[in-house]
Amino acid sequence: MKKSLKTKFVVMTFVCVLLAAIAIGAVSLISSRLIVDKNSKSIITLTASKDAQSINTIMASIEQSVKIAHSYAESKFTDVEDYRYNDYLLGQYVSEIEVLLKNAAENTPGAISAYIRFAPEFEFPLDGCLLVYYENGDPNLTQDTEDSEYYEEGEEQEEAPAPVPGFYPHPMSDLTDISLSKETRWYLLPKMTSEPQWIDPYTDPNRAENIQMISYVMPVMKGGNFIGVIGMDIDMKLVISTIDNIKAYDSGFAYLCNDKAELIYHKNYPKGVSNDNFKSFFGVDRETLLNAKPDDIINAPTTDGKERNISVQRLANDMILVLTIPREEIESDRNNLMSQISLVLFLALCITFIVTMETVTFLFKPIKHLTEVSKQIASGDLDVEIVCKSKDEIGTLADSFRTTVGELKRFISKINKQAFTDAATGAGNKAAYAEAIKRAEIVAKHPGSGYAVIVMDINYLKMYNDRHGHEFGDMLISDSSEIIHRIFADYEIFRIGGDEFVCIILNPEAGVCEKLKAEFKAAVDKFNEGSTRYELGLHIAIGYSEYKGSESYETYTDVFARADKDMYYDKLEIKKNIKMPEGYVDDRTVN
Repeated sequence: MKKSLKTKFVVMTFVCVLLAAIAIGAVSLISSRLIVDKNSKSIITLTASKDAQSINTIMASIEQSVKIAHSYAESKFTDVEDYRYNDYLLGQYVSEIEVLLKNAAENTPGAISAYIRFAPEFEFPLDGCLLVYYENGDPNLTQDTEDSEYYEEGEEQEEAPAPVPGFYPHPMSDLTDISLSKETRWYLLPKMTSEPQWIDPYTDPNRAENIQMISYVMPVMKGGNFIGVIGMDIDMKLVISTIDNIKAYDSGFAYLCNDKAELIYHKNYPKGVSNDNFKSFFGVDRETLLNAKPDDIINAPTTDGKERNISVQRLANDMILVLTIPREEIESDRNNLMSQISLVLFLALCITFIVTMETVTFLFKPIKHLTEVSKQIASGDLDVEIVCKSKDEIGTLADSFRTTVGELKRFISKINKQAFTDAATGAGNKAAYAEAIKRAEIVAKHPGSGYAVIVMDINYLKMYNDRHGHEFGDMLISDSSEIIHRIFADYEIFRIGGDEFVCIILNPEAGVCEKLKAEFKAAVDKFNEGSTRYELGLHIAIGYSEYKGSESYETYTDVFARADKDMYYDKLEIKKNIKMPEGYVDDRTVN
């Protein structure tokens, strides 16, 4: 039986549409899987890194406190023989250290004890001092302060004062005959290594209740000889609380291991897990955790039958933070997207078949258009325009594609925003900066178009870091970033180095760079007038340059170099009026 031309054309059209739909679906599904996998890895790694930094901030706080006390203790220690036979001199020395330790402990989050302990072999009149935090006040004071002999008959007696929480002296343990154990590693490890040590969690021997703590201790040395140790303990509850607050996706959480990958804390296993059962419970062996890199994503099937993704981060004290997330949660967005694409494709085929049978001529043009658009989407081009004025099933198909493309663009935009933003300042990062350079060079190719580059550099960041620590330097960066964002709010801002920012202005108006520079200088001056936070003040060098036009054949690198040079001269002008702190030496020409 001979088929009509209409039937053949309908069949051919439907087959073509079917093949195109299958191709689009396959490419879309594959592309969505690749995109989700790539960006989920970035999200997991960044989340784990951020959470590890939160715990490291706690560690850094206790390290800083102990280092300050240690530096003072070593500088004030005179000679062993001076203290061995002079009770008064040793008592005065210990009293000074005790005041410093108490102040440091009170200003260290989570601190529960601080101490300096002398080596018993020196037979000093004092062993040192130990301060322990008591919620109910000094345990050595009786609450009964009434003494009847001070009151006349009928006179009202005063009530005992309320207990004052704080750090109070506590008797010290005997170190004359000890062996290396969890309870004595705080003393023996720094003595054996002559190096600062982080001590794994152990039970506080100074309290009846089982308080878990970790310690940071440093050896006190004089003339190359070990004199004793100085250290501080923090309550593990602070670290555990931080770990319990770590969230990723819907049910992702974190647990903690020591530097040998032995379980320290897991919210589902409060009594711990033996080393022999570690892999069966967590889906990964300890050796893998020990060898994992910060950007590795490990697949781990666990006893609950669910595959998990694991990110491993080393903490400042060599403990291991493990972030674990069910794989099904990571894939849920991708699966939803796949279902939407599959549903859209299925509906598209049904609609195409029905409408093609009715009006082949009317459908040919929109089908061709949708096929071309589908190819663009399959190639990764989501900036497509889907034009379809019909209000039938093909129009519905076009709307479905628009919805799908919109969902893809919103999802990718969300991921890109996280990948192209500097977390510390909110400015664009180096990846965003590279894309901005490409856009500027494209704009410069059009006659009459151009761009300007403004370079800013924070002065004296290294000096503030050296003298006051990196947290102080981070505060300087934050204050500087706030001024930069306020003045250049209408333009793209990028952080391209620790202390260097760049603003790119496309097709700038005449004189706008000089105007912005003046406003910026005024904002910095106003900040310094109202703030004494920085001893040398807040100073940011600024320079700019504009693209000279396509006839100059210059590149972005040339424009940036001129702006950087202009900034350099501004930096030199700033330095002429600034006197560096006495005793501070910086071997660089410009800081």
